[in-house]
Amino acid sequence: MAGASESTPLQAPSTPDPPNGKLNVYGAIANSTTDNASPQAGADNNDVEPPRPEQYPRGPNAFSSIYGRLSDIIGRKGALLVALSFFTIETCLCAVAKSMNALLVARFVAGIGGGGLLTTSSICMTDLVPLRQRGLWQGITNILFGSASALGGPLGGFINDAFGWRTAFGFQVPFLLVGALCIASFVNIPLPSSDQSWHKKLGRIDYLGSLGLISSSSCLLLAMSFLSASLLPFSHPLVWGFLLGSLITAVLFVLVEGWVVREPVMPLSLLTRKSPALIGASYLLGSLAHFATISHFPLWFQSVRLQSASQAGLHLIPISLSAAAGSLWAGLYMRRTAFGTSAIFTFMLIGLIASVSKEKAAVATGTVYLFRSLGQVMGVSLSTALFQMLLQAQMGKNITPDLLPDPGEGVEGVSKLISALRHDASLVPSLRPVELREAAQLSYENAIKWVFVFVTALNLLYLAVCWPVEEYELSDKPATSAERDDGEVRREEQDTRPTSAGSEA
Repeated sequence: MAGASESTPLQAPSTPDPPNGKLNVYGAIANSTTDNASPQAGADNNDVEPPRPEQYPRGPNAFSSIYGRLSDIIGRKGALLVALSFFTIETCLCAVAKSMNALLVARFVAGIGGGGLLTTSSICMTDLVPLRQRGLWQGITNILFGSASALGGPLGGFINDAFGWRTAFGFQVPFLLVGALCIASFVNIPLPSSDQSWHKKLGRIDYLGSLGLISSSSCLLLAMSFLSASLLPFSHPLVWGFLLGSLITAVLFVLVEGWVVREPVMPLSLLTRKSPALIGASYLLGSLAHFATISHFPLWFQSVRLQSASQAGLHLIPISLSAAAGSLWAGLYMRRTAFGTSAIFTFMLIGLIASVSKEKAAVATGTVYLFRSLGQVMGVSLSTALFQMLLQAQMGKNITPDLLPDPGEGVEGVSKLISALRHDASLVPSLRPVELREAAQLSYENAIKWVFVFVTALNLLYLAVCWPVEEYELSDKPATSAERDDGEVRREEQDTRPTSAGSEA
């Protein structure tokens, strides 16, 4: 777009957005390189304090579940290219965006592609790798993804500082084009429907169900975003209005999927069978608990221990390393024993694939990725809403006018200070006198403590949901050659049945 440069503001200084009710959507689905560019883009939008990446709503990830059925209809290669095309277009649009509205639209387009890349690549891996080895490859993939994310952060920050945030977006385009070329040249996974005409393939797409699913998920995630990013209460019309809209469209979606379409984007049978339903719930609860933890864990070190933001962020490294190592261990364990056990998402994903027929494996994978996306946003939003409510109550009790540098400011001065502290924990170390700083520290400490009590309860519920999931013996053949029926796994010469109820996570 002509005229766009690193110094081109996205919004005129004379028309700043109001601080309350503003929805920060442009960081949704961003990878770590983009996350480091987004704050500078926010500065061009006159944001006083750019939002943290984990606060960005992931609404467009509602598209992730659609790619399961789409990959069955147009093929794995076609679904991958569709997702990558949307993501590449988004990156180009972000690099040349002249206004905040243009950047918002570009980030939404990113979600259409980003929500499908992870889902479709996981489906392709299931087609190519035997279930016994599927967990191992999932673990390796998680390590590579984590390493790339760790590299992308500093790289994005360097490019942003050296060349500007637009370059941080544009820098990714050549790599995306190379990826598209590799997919077009080397990915070839034949499906039974691959000989159909494009007219027939497009006619099989569940447009009504897709619209209902996207509408319901997006309304829910918008409500969650207003709770966390804009700090609106549950009683605000924007919050309960979108929640009501999500409920209504969800009911319509169920009616369409159950009684209208022939090839539903999310078969209701997946949610009525024991193991798939429990695994979907576990993805939701596990993601909810995990993101509630990582969004408040550094905050404790920053506001209570008075560490800098960068020092507080370092405490997340063990979580990332242990998650990658745990996923790899899960894969190695399943490769050796061929049985699932209790361990995070790798076990759950393999357990889901083993519990459904091969015809439903792609749709089931897309469904659990949707639950994971919902859990991520709900984890940040619900925990943030709880934290802000508790923090306001604690500060109202602990911070009194006599603690202010100028006690004459009275209640109005206390209200202004509390509002500032709720939005920026980095102000705590600079508070004077010491008694005022200690009151703020105590308020943060008590509020965060109850957030972790909430997370503990979520983890107990997570464990309770995982416990009844059945175990299945894993096949030595890829999904394209192994025959599976719902509720059991059958090899060419051996029929095995689920073992007694155990735990598979």
